[in-house]
Amino acid sequence: MKNLPQTICNWLAIKMIVFVLIVTIIIWALGIILLDAPAPNFWAKFFSNRDQLENLFSPIAAFFSGLSAIATAFLIYLQMSLIDRQERDTKKAIFENQIFQLFSMRTEIAKSLSYHDGERAFRGNETFEFFYHVMHCLYNTYIEPSCIEIKYLDKYKIKSNMHAEIDAEYGMLFDENGNKLYPDPKTLIKMALVTLENENKHLYSPFYHNVYTTLKMIKCNDLIDEDEKNNYLRIFRAQFSQYEFAIIYYHALVHMDKHENTYKFKKLIEDTCFFHSLADNFLFANITADSFPDYGYKQSAFTHKPVATSTP
Repeated sequence: MKNLPQTICNWLAIKMIVFVLIVTIIIWALGIILLDAPAPNFWAKFFSNRDQLENLFSPIAAFFSGLSAIATAFLIYLQMSLIDRQERDTKKAIFENQIFQLFSMRTEIAKSLSYHDGERAFRGNETFEFFYHVMHCLYNTYIEPSCIEIKYLDKYKIKSNMHAEIDAEYGMLFDENGNKLYPDPKTLIKMALVTLENENKHLYSPFYHNVYTTLKMIKCNDLIDEDEKNNYLRIFRAQFSQYEFAIIYYHALVHMDKHENTYKFKKLIEDTCFFHSLADNFLFANITADSFPDYGYKQSAFTHKPVATSTP
């Protein structure tokens, strides 16, 4: 099925060549008849005297030489179109190979992740679950301390100095009277995420880079149409757990590109509907443009654009 477009192109080229040959024969026959329409006995009149054959067929030969030149030019055009099609198919095959290599690399990167806190070790997908719950705990600490915090502190033994590090860097959390302040959710997410990543610098960098590069290659490839792009994105999204989606969700929300000072990762996610498979109730802080128009995720990050239908 992958070579179907090329097969169709080859079949159309052969069909067109046969058509040109048939039309050429018909025109050749009609040319003889039309050039000698007044003479009822064409063959008897001209072929009985062989000396006249050269004069008879000179204009016909010139006519069909021109016709042959047109047919040749058309066949060259078909050949060039076929070469162009083959070149595009080759580029698409290279792109497909690169994309699936990136898919495989993402799996290997996720498996190779490792985190040690002195007492325990988390490997592979366990690291995403661990960091997700730590972020959840830190986030709830400043929103509304509850049994959720106690559960996480007991289960994951979150170090108490994490809060001290956050308070030292973000002193605005408490006013001069010791009353707690409530920053916006994005600031809280940044506090929790940056604190974790400061202690585990570059742990997820290869993972983030792989996801960004894969989405960028799919979105910016002009050789594939929208349906093909959506199919590649479906295959890619199917490889992620909800914890991985959540870590990417919060990372892309707060991290800017260091060269352009723009949220390129977040914009790319919105352009590719990357969070289409993210469970609605999984996020502990659902930050969308509906609630936070200045920095929240647009709806296009979660749902595909509706397909335009023509009215009868």
